[in-house]
Amino acid sequence: MDRLVLQARLYDPITTQALRLAGLSSGMRVLDVGCGAGDVTFAAAGIVGPTGAVTGIGLGLCGFLKRRNVDFLRQGR
Repeated sequence: MDRLVLQARLYDPITTQALRLAGLSSGMRVLDVGCGAGDVTFAAAGIVGPTGAVTGIGLGLCGFLKRRNVDFLRQGR
């Protein structure tokens, strides 16, 4: 798990840039299917902000994440 956390921190700036280039912006609603540990879900939530919503669906650690829970979940990362 530590490896995944380190990897997520390393790739977060690249992931965020890719999401912005793909067109994600403030206020959007996003569905992350197959979200794994939720790293991309967290990055998307940071972009869409409090006026948007991100839901992550996966069989792994992610489960179902909603934007209002992201700040709480990030603290445990």
